[in-house]
Amino acid sequence: MRRYSYLMQGGIFAILIIFLCCQNATLTAEEAPPPASEAKEQEVVEPAKKEPAEEIPTKGEVAEEAPAPVFPLAGEIVGDTVNVRSGPGTNYSIITRLNKGDGVIILGEEFGWVRIEVPLATFSWISADFVERGEENQGMVTANRVNIRAGSGTDFDILGQVNRGDKIEIVDEVEGWYKVKPPAGAAAWIHSDYVHYREKAAPKAPVTPPDDTPDIFAQAEKLYEAEMQKPIDQWDFSDLILLYQDVAKRSENPSLRYLAAARLRIISLHQRFQARVQRVARTDKRLQEALRKIEERKKKEDAEIAARAPQKTYTAAGRIEKLESSFYPQATHKLMQGKIAVYLLKAEKLKLDDFLGQEVYIQGKVKETILPGVFLIQVDEVEPK
Repeated sequence: MRRYSYLMQGGIFAILIIFLCCQNATLTAEEAPPPASEAKEQEVVEPAKKEPAEEIPTKGEVAEEAPAPVFPLAGEIVGDTVNVRSGPGTNYSIITRLNKGDGVIILGEEFGWVRIEVPLATFSWISADFVERGEENQGMVTANRVNIRAGSGTDFDILGQVNRGDKIEIVDEVEGWYKVKPPAGAAAWIHSDYVHYREKAAPKAPVTPPDDTPDIFAQAEKLYEAEMQKPIDQWDFSDLILLYQDVAKRSENPSLRYLAAARLRIISLHQRFQARVQRVARTDKRLQEALRKIEERKKKEDAEIAARAPQKTYTAAGRIEKLESSFYPQATHKLMQGKIAVYLLKAEKLKLDDFLGQEVYIQGKVKETILPGVFLIQVDEVEPK
């Protein structure tokens, strides 16, 4: 039995080996590479289709962009009774109306609106606080960035601004506001649908402006010399600094740029010196003011002390003259009040001749003389008035 069992196991093992070998042969046949002829067919790949090259337009085919308008331009109204407003929108107030065919000067465009010069028949308003009125309804602006408005009040829209020195023509005055003809720079707005451009914009060739810095430098030097002739406390270099800075920045001449920069450094030193002088002057002014107050206080105190002191009394007052008469041997001088001799005078310790012709106060003792009504003063003290 045991032998038979071993034979059975060996047979089963042999069958298992045969089965595994068959499976391996099948797998090898499926995974093996195809024949050379088949491989060649699989490696043939269709060439990629060439994409057509992007077409580049020739110079003649390139559309030239229309040049941007160069303002100002002349325009013409193409609608009837077209509103002219104070700003680019229907929410702005209407300042006047124009009719078909009216001409306008176009200053610019913005969001479908055209900016134009305010028509001459339209009036603007400016606060009288910033205008110095002259003769024949002429006025001059006295401040910078003063608003020109569509009406006589700050609640009206701004049409433009003027600066110090600008001249305006006054038409009327209403409660602190001048009605004026539109000054340069005042602008209004019209919808672009109602404006036709009379002139076409043409591209401008770039123009290199001539170098004007030598003239500017020469002008600045003259102003500098004139400024240095003024007292230190009156120096004002603000305009000069702008001129020299312009030359130092724009000049094509390196030497001129260097000279302008050097002058700016010198002006800076002048300004520092001026500031110190002004500080000393302010200190001196405060000192003088303090001394003045001390002097005033001293005078006031002296006056108060004098007022509290007992008043000195005198025997008589008048003008001392020489007594020419020998009728009064005991007297040498007389005291006159006007043309009348009121007292005879005699002094033992004083020289009355030192006071001849002077108005004085006399202190002394009054004595009678041998003549009734004639009195003699024995002088102890004389004080000029």
